[in-house]
Amino acid sequence: MHAWFSINPDPLTVETLAVLICSEFIMVNSGVLMAVFQKKLLILFFALVYALFAYEFNKMLPLQDNKIMIAYFVLVLHRMRFAFYNKSEKQRDKLLGLSGLAAILYIVSIGFCVVFSNFLRKLTYTKAFLDENNFQHNNYDPSQNSILMATGSIYYSLLIFSYLSNEYLEKKQGH
Repeated sequence: MHAWFSINPDPLTVETLAVLICSEFIMVNSGVLMAVFQKKLLILFFALVYALFAYEFNKMLPLQDNKIMIAYFVLVLHRMRFAFYNKSEKQRDKLLGLSGLAAILYIVSIGFCVVFSNFLRKLTYTKAFLDENNFQHNNYDPSQNSILMATGSIYYSLLIFSYLSNEYLEKKQGH
């Protein structure tokens, strides 16, 4: 989260995070489909198809450091443990609900940032700040990725807030 809200971001970090929020689309979709479909072969098929998307997004990373592939495979392995082991109806419903919520939050974050894109661009760094922090050396313009950065900041903040709220409500109901 720190990188999303950084005051003085590294240009490579901004590019990486912009690709990451775009690739989050496959993470969200794969989560919903893997939660909905219960057949193990179908889940494996979806995992492989989405791995191709993850691979293509991974090639877009500026440093070619495989962050997206690592995140995708860790996430898929985490989901697979629920797919291949018996789980209660309550666990399955919770996973489906969280996957659906992530998809909704992703769409809401993108929609908000698209609607307010003109305003968000005005919130980016001033020319004086860019000059002072030596950002102009490679014609780097952080405002190019400002909408994606805002989308990522909003999405991940809402995701963390909703997860913590859910945990709090479950603990409160359990006592």
